[in-house]
Amino acid sequence: MKYLSKFNELNTDDKVLSSDKIEEINKDLTSIADDLDEKMSKINKITEDISDYTSESQKGNTQIDDAYVDLKTLFNKLKESLDLINSVNSKLKNYSEKGTQYLS
Repeated sequence: MKYLSKFNELNTDDKVLSSDKIEEINKDLTSIADDLDEKMSKINKITEDISDYTSESQKGNTQIDDAYVDLKTLFNKLKESLDLINSVNSKLKNYSEKGTQYLS
């Protein structure tokens, strides 16, 4: 990962991300985010489909119950991933517009 440096290093010319590179990274991350969003919709549909087959037993879970919980967990983790991608895009855009700023 050539474009990463320690947060406390002095910024030298070779440690500055160009606007073109930031645009390329943002484009790639946006494409990944779009793919994740599509997959999340499919996972949500599958989760809804199997929700009718979960048991109502208080004694234990079936395989369907566990699969349902796993799918909900997967969906939440993908949503968290999507949020992180959007955060990275926002930070890189800010960097491109305002230059290096130390965050508190």
